Amino acid sequence: MKRQYWDELFLDDQFEFEQEQRERERELNASAEWNGLEGGERPVSMAQWRAAIDSSVVYDHGQRVELREVKLFDNHISLKLPYSLHEVPKGLAAPTGEREHEQLMYLDRDGLTAFGATWMAHALPVEAVVPFKQRMIGQWRGDKPGVQIVHEETMESNGRLLSWFECYMPNEPLQLYQLVFVTTLQGRALLGSFQFKLEDAQLWQPTAVAIMQTMELHE
Repeated sequence: MKRQYWDELFLDDQFEFEQEQRERERELNASAEWNGLEGGERPVSMAQWRAAIDSSVVYDHGQRVELREVKLFDNHISLKLPYSLHEVPKGLAAPTGEREHEQLMYLDRDGLTAFGATWMAHALPVEAVVPFKQRMIGQWRGDKPGVQIVHEETMESNGRLLSWFECYMPNEPLQLYQLVFVTTLQGRALLGSFQFKLEDAQLWQPTAVAIMQTMELHE
């Protein structure tokens, strides 16, 4: 039997996605309102961005991003992700060999827009979330000279402490923006990251923040 490689599987999924996309467009074009905003306007406040994520459609200056709910790590996490992101087959998202954590990766077709999640094995109490994030920032600065940390924030979201930072590499030929967050799930560290081109940050930065803030964790 011929072996089907992961890139062939990806193309099969992409064909199915394009068929589903055309069907969704026919359904959505029948409606005159998007996200509770007239004519598909761009959300202004973060509350509107979260509402747009909940409605599964985000608009920004003529661009439309549709999302669907995905469940991660045996249904312990549920969140909305764009249809354009496809899960990378297990075994390709991380090096082979025994791992002490669970890991998932979603990529778009060009591999530049991505979401990744890592549920680590070691314990992380709630009071250690912010110090853990600060150690991550220090490690990034050491591993990636020139990295620009442009924002840090900590908040309670859905009853959990959520802390994140945002950064980009100004000296790289292909400038990518990243948002990295940390929280706890079942007393273990849960890390997540969004990556996208810096030129797309006007759309993807608030979208990523809203996805993160509307994420639900289930013990």
